[in-house]
Amino acid sequence: MVFGFKLENSGIDTPPSIGVPCPPDNSTNDEGLNMNDANDDTNQTRIDSLPLLTFEDIITFKPDPKCYVVGEGFMRQGAGTLLQSFTGQGKSVLAQQLALHISAGMDIWGMKVPCARKVLYLAGEGDEITWLRDFKSIHAKFKFNRKLVDRNFKLCHVFGFTDGDFSEAFERKVDQCKPEVVIVDNYQSFVTGELNSSTTFREWIWGVDRVIKAKKIALLLLDHFPKPKDDEKGENPTFGVYKGAGHSTKANWARASAELICPNPTASERRFYLNFSKCAERTGLTRDDGGILRRLYVEWSKNPNEPYWDLCEDQGTGLSDRGAVSTMIDREHEAHKDWNAYKIAKMLGCSTSTVSRRFDKMGWTKKGKK
Repeated sequence: MVFGFKLENSGIDTPPSIGVPCPPDNSTNDEGLNMNDANDDTNQTRIDSLPLLTFEDIITFKPDPKCYVVGEGFMRQGAGTLLQSFTGQGKSVLAQQLALHISAGMDIWGMKVPCARKVLYLAGEGDEITWLRDFKSIHAKFKFNRKLVDRNFKLCHVFGFTDGDFSEAFERKVDQCKPEVVIVDNYQSFVTGELNSSTTFREWIWGVDRVIKAKKIALLLLDHFPKPKDDEKGENPTFGVYKGAGHSTKANWARASAELICPNPTASERRFYLNFSKCAERTGLTRDDGGILRRLYVEWSKNPNEPYWDLCEDQGTGLSDRGAVSTMIDREHEAHKDWNAYKIAKMLGCSTSTVSRRFDKMGWTKKGKK
């Protein structure tokens, strides 16, 4: 299926789609005519229709904060974000947790969620028993507004599709559910062919990308890392987006990315970190010294039968007083001076005891006043 939409008020934040897959060489129609010539005409018409931005257009462009879904554009309407990790590390639980926070309009770990939005979760893996365990555990931990989440959140188990079918199914589900956010879990479940091929990804994403741009949808795409290599230790954290991608096309497509990484891969390890390798500044998180926070430590729940992710009290930043966690607590207290430790903990997704210790250290009362 070819996706078409009228180009209206296209800007830098949500540029128009730039193409559809070309047919194979020597492809012909039913009349035996070579279709490459027709495709060339289609491409030329498409390119001619793309808007031209002047220098003044670019330097006076103002992003619309209403498009921000998480943080300061880490997830935003009309753009794609990557979440990557090795298989079995817990990124699906993290994505489910994020989906519920967005559905409820609740901030997560200091990243702002400005309002509740409709979320469509397309699951290529899992089953009802697994989802029951995961979502029940996440809700028990964070206590979302159940009625609000029930209105805004929908999960669809998508299976048996090839790369040629997925964009068509994607558009149908979007038209049916009219979401503002779509989470695809995961790329490997919905694509055939060479997984680390630029061509495979380019052909797979074209139809999907057109839909999210035309309908102003924020897309979170989950992706598996390939098997680790011995020479990957100590790499630059900004290179993380390329680990799962296997090529630059997927990494360049994403407007922001995060990788869920275990620094000490053992069976008993619960402490991981989120590495914000691309556009980390869009999370809105900063270190105590004002720099960009690229690494956020999270920990797996103590009970494997009740999975969820929590914010680590020890962020391991080398900065004063537990680094980023204290900064997040201080920021929420400043914004909500009448909130107690429980409310701030619920907003940040961390334990009440962590916030209470900060209250005690700063001399705040239960209602946040000195």
